[in-house]
Amino acid sequence: MTRDGFLRYVPADKYGSAAVEIQAILSNNDVVCQRFHTTPAARLLDLKDALGLDVLVCGSETAERNRYGADKGHKGLSPLDAGPL
Repeated sequence: MTRDGFLRYVPADKYGSAAVEIQAILSNNDVVCQRFHTTPAARLLDLKDALGLDVLVCGSETAERNRYGADKGHKGLSPLDAGPL
């Protein structure tokens, strides 16, 4: 964790993202997917906000990316398959 105005997680340079670092820690049989990393947190706080945003879904397997992106229309979010981590 680091604090530069906000408290946030900063992954190690060799990984570049928290999801890649988590995948490195877990076994190869575990699937890691990430989404909402481009969605402003402040917009997610208002449960009545329709959002109308695209959400990038990244993951190690196409089937899992599709499964985690399957909530199409949830709060006005449209999942887009962004490929592997």
